[in-house]
Amino acid sequence: MAVTGAQAHPFFKAVRAQSGFAPRWNFNKILIGSNGQVLATWGASTRPLSQKLTHAIEAELDKHRPQPSGLVRRYSITSDRMHEDRRRMTHKPLAA
Repeated sequence: MAVTGAQAHPFFKAVRAQSGFAPRWNFNKILIGSNGQVLATWGASTRPLSQKLTHAIEAELDKHRPQPSGLVRRYSITSDRMHEDRRRMTHKPLAA
């Protein structure tokens, strides 16, 4: 599959038209939003599980996840406090 030039696949031509990003080969990473628009691009040297790539994907997914109800949030805070209290009760400070 051609990535550059006149023979480039229509997908890569569309990416270039939308974002100005001209991939050199097919190991580049391109984040497409739910509306079909190019949100971000990374070169071939960016690893698929790099933090900058995975954080961008997670941030985009978070925009579209349903928000939990107030009850779930309160439970989560209470649960976090219970874990912190339990940690304090079992933590023994080191002798000076």
